Amino acid sequence: MDRQLLFSTSCEATRISDPYSFHTAYMAPIMEDASLDLSSVGNLFATEFGIATDLGDRQIIRTFCDCVASRASRLSGAILAALVLKSTDYTLAKKCTVALYGALFDVNVMIYNDTVATMQKLVADYSSRNGGDAGAVEVRASIQSRFIDLVGASINAASA
Repeated sequence: MDRQLLFSTSCEATRISDPYSFHTAYMAPIMEDASLDLSSVGNLFATEFGIATDLGDRQIIRTFCDCVASRASRLSGAILAALVLKSTDYTLAKKCTVALYGALFDVNVMIYNDTVATMQKLVADYSSRNGGDAGAVEVRASIQSRFIDLVGASINAASA
């Protein structure tokens, strides 16, 4: 942004260049903007950062947010899978429950689904590689509401 490669208009981009000025909460409305001209993205940048954007800028911003969210959901799914696998002994058919909380998971279904799918795939892959019956491992995911939303995962290992 300092080289003015992103925004086509000459603008003062100091507010968005400050560390931590682009909040996670901005990503959901950007990713969910279904308008052809991505007007919500443009409005957000104009209001929050004082930056005028053209359609190309808004498309780049949205693609960037999609990439960051996809990476975050995969990392979160891997973390959930690691917690489940670390705390579960399949031979004893124990249950394990883990939860994850964050602004993106609260408002964006795509990120939630990607996180759960990554966790389920990793748990099934681990089970099949380590002599377990991947079909015997049941991974369930749910959103639990208690003042805040949690992305939760539980695993129930049935004895084979």
